[in-house]
Amino acid sequence: MILLGALPGNPGDASPRLRETLAAAEVVAPADLAGRLAAGDTVAMWTAGVPDPVRIAVDLGAAVTAVPGPSAAITALALSGLPSDRFCVESGAADLARLAGEPRTLIFTEVPDLPALARAFGADRPAALVAADRTAQRGTLGALTAPVASGGAVLVVGGAPPVSAGRPADGELAAEVAALVAGGADRKRATLEVARRHSLAKREVYAAVIAHK
Repeated sequence: MILLGALPGNPGDASPRLRETLAAAEVVAPADLAGRLAAGDTVAMWTAGVPDPVRIAVDLGAAVTAVPGPSAAITALALSGLPSDRFCVESGAADLARLAGEPRTLIFTEVPDLPALARAFGADRPAALVAADRTAQRGTLGALTAPVASGGAVLVVGGAPPVSAGRPADGELAAEVAALVAGGADRKRATLEVARRHSLAKREVYAAVIAHK
């Protein structure tokens, strides 16, 4: 499947690469996407409505790529198959402790240290690493490997799962702080972040950490 980085409009506005892709595709935006992919057809799709078409293709084992567009971050988001209704873009120097509880899909235009990110966010957080050639590794942070292709890569990470209602036990609060510290945050900032996640006073989280040293 090939994602097209523009909506249908004036044919004169299409890039040469986009026109070539449309001419070569066996079908464009079919109603029966799964059936056409299962039949082995080359399908071109407009990026509106992703990530559902991407997830369908990935689940069927079909290759997914994209015609280059003006934004590498948005192209990577479309190819990731992760939720695209709400997202934010961060640099590689982002504050990982602050972002660990961010509910929106995260796009890193510079790939951070993957082991550190897995420690801060959790190794089971869904993610996709999209290389400059628009190939994507999809899985979890713990399973991704550092990019080797030249030209850079973009990392897309699923947002934090919703925090359940109710106050966590002291041991759980202390474990969350410890996970953020292991990811590179200092203890003061980690304590503040965990307090913010659960709408607690910072001193309450600090007391939990001290009690479980």
